[in-house]
Amino acid sequence: MDHVIWKNGRDDTLIQGDLTLVEEEENMKVLINQTGLYFVYTQATFDCTRFIYRKPSHISRISHQVKLFSIKQNEDINLLSAHKTISTGGPTSIYEGGLFMLNSGDKLYTVTNSSDCVIMKRKGGETYFGLYAW
Repeated sequence: MDHVIWKNGRDDTLIQGDLTLVEEEENMKVLINQTGLYFVYTQATFDCTRFIYRKPSHISRISHQVKLFSIKQNEDINLLSAHKTISTGGPTSIYEGGLFMLNSGDKLYTVTNSSDCVIMKRKGGETYFGLYAW
């Protein structure tokens, strides 16, 4: 699995309030500093058309997940997960969101297969990851 690299100060990553963006294991993670309910949301937009016509194509399905490192369970848990078969007609998006009880010390991060197909900054708004306290 690949990682989309989130960086603070870009349009696709917003860290405000009692959250911290930390680098860990070659991935950026959002550290939860206060226990509570959070709405977590993400969208990844893929454009794999440049890979589809290669023989053999190594990409047939795309996936995007939000994972939680639970401080209480001391393990990684799938929080949100979605998969799609790629389209030959251009970009396709995966959107996920949900309300979760998160604990101080928990960390959230994304895992994306075929991250070389993810559109990070073409027009803006195609790929993003965020959360807010409920």
